Amino acid sequence: ALFSSLRLALPCFACPASHTHTVLLTTSLTTPSHLSIAASSSLFRIMARPLTALLLLALLPAALASVVDLTSSNFDQVVDGKRAAFVEFYAPWCGHCKHLAPVWEQLGETFASFKDSVVIAKVDADADGSLGGRFGISGFPTLKFFPKGSTTPEEYSGGRSIEDLVKYVNDKTGSTARVKTPPSDTVVLDEENFDRIVMDPKKDVFVEFYAPWCGH
Repeated sequence: ALFSSLRLALPCFACPASHTHTVLLTTSLTTPSHLSIAASSSLFRIMARPLTALLLLALLPAALASVVDLTSSNFDQVVDGKRAAFVEFYAPWCGHCKHLAPVWEQLGETFASFKDSVVIAKVDADADGSLGGRFGISGFPTLKFFPKGSTTPEEYSGGRSIEDLVKYVNDKTGSTARVKTPPSDTVVLDEENFDRIVMDPKKDVFVEFYAPWCGH
């Protein structure tokens, strides 16, 4: 066979340079060939026949994606009950969906190390109306959780902050994922620190008052 299984040691850009993560790819092609992968920092040296190299490059995005794109053609293969699945049904033009999009990507990244127990996925239910109809989607975004061992979803109606979503998935699956929060220069204000920071006469302060559910 061209290769029955392929393990890639990929550098993780969220970890120290010496850390790698192993990705397993499989195929059923039957052309004899040989593939050798070497990684150094972000540079990969691929020594293979051209067909093998092209196939690998085509498979890499799907293998590394933190949020799986689902359609009618692959939904039942991914959401098959062997592991839990948390699925967002969205429409590209929806303002609330646009607001949730970066949070959903962060959720996928947070659970990237738990893919054996849960998959984070999304469905463009505007483009794939048959899937939207199958699950009774009438508004966007709609979030549905599929427990392990079942293909019948539970509708999620909780908060949509990354903390709320991570806690929900951890509670449902028993996983122990932690929110990966990037460094920020924005200070979160509350009753305890508002006067001390905002009323400081030595500096100007620009404050946004917002609501987490607001699509704008």
